Amino acid sequence: MTLFSRPRDIVTFGKNKSVEKIFMSFANFVNKDNINADLQKVRISMVLASARFWIIIVVLFLSTKNLTTEQIFLSINIYYFMSILLEYPTGVIGDYFSHKLSVFLGYVLLAVALFFVAVVSSFWEVILFYFVYAVGGTLISGSDSALLYSLSNNFKKDASQVKFWGTLVSAGALSVGGWLGSIDLRYPFYLNSLVFVMAALILVSIKEKKYKKRIKEISDNVFSLAKQGLKESFANRKLFHLLIISFVVSAFYYNLKWLYNPLFMELNIDVRYWGAIGGVALLFIALGIFIYDKTKERKIMHPYLFLLLAMILTGITIFPLISLVGLIGIHLVRGYFGMKMSVEISRAVSDNVRASVLSLKSLLTRLGTMSMVSVIGFILSKHSFLLLMPAIVGIILIVSGYSVVKLIKFE
Repeated sequence: MTLFSRPRDIVTFGKNKSVEKIFMSFANFVNKDNINADLQKVRISMVLASARFWIIIVVLFLSTKNLTTEQIFLSINIYYFMSILLEYPTGVIGDYFSHKLSVFLGYVLLAVALFFVAVVSSFWEVILFYFVYAVGGTLISGSDSALLYSLSNNFKKDASQVKFWGTLVSAGALSVGGWLGSIDLRYPFYLNSLVFVMAALILVSIKEKKYKKRIKEISDNVFSLAKQGLKESFANRKLFHLLIISFVVSAFYYNLKWLYNPLFMELNIDVRYWGAIGGVALLFIALGIFIYDKTKERKIMHPYLFLLLAMILTGITIFPLISLVGLIGIHLVRGYFGMKMSVEISRAVSDNVRASVLSLKSLLTRLGTMSMVSVIGFILSKHSFLLLMPAIVGIILIVSGYSVVKLIKFE
């Protein structure tokens, strides 16, 4: 019996059933008596790895290293570019050799990068940091979900719980990172390095399912496996349409963080409340994930249309309350829709190329993000959110509307 094996005996929330359900969900997540020990280790390591203490202060930190604003954002763009180049190859490596090894090395590289970035003193040292971080991040991307899938008997439940608690950890890490940064800007990097070391150590003792031999029988080398992953992405029509939808919707969500400032400025919201609104938005993402995990699955058309409606409402900035309701709706459906897409893509792809295809999904998302941010910047420089949000809705419909209709026959 573990500490949380009888969570109802620990604390009672009376009539507050929603809080009690969330506590019960956490208790079940950490209660390893109910699940495979290796699966539990993967779940915990993925949740730990969701923490990004340093993100909230990185621009300020780099500015103290005598980097100009242009150099700071140039280094970020270089990081995105390196991630795009590395995303698919590292996913193939994970499929061909070992998902566990790929994720483990990724955690180690992130820990090393974050520890040493605290002592960087030049632009090129920052570029080196982002290169190591890009290698580590792409080694993890795809392989972590593939490892979880290989050990899970209920991927929807396990992936939802990992994403739910990972989102809450992310929100908490932002707050803690800001507080630590106010003491010393190096502390968030050191703490994040330690967390990644912990995540890596947790993975050391797990055992992967033995399907690598079958992979090597199907593919003579890593290059033929890479070709096979690309081939399946196009030949498997359900998978193809899911990737198309994920490509454009995820691109919007990745760019959402750049829309907060101009939206709040257009709504005339005091800057003191921006952080609080952002934190509440993250909680609604977690709520969307929780709803997906606890309710019957719906057709993909439902959250898709809900997202488009929420985007239209967000653009109605002449009525601030309606705009904020739309913003909350966007984050709520982000949790639900994002989880549904991840689960459906993992179900549709073959075991032997799962990490490769999931990495291809991430690559497409990064490409879509870079393309969409240019459109967003152009429209906002000349117009308001009242035009921007319908324009993005139009882009999403043009790119993915056909795929959503085609997926109806697969559901």
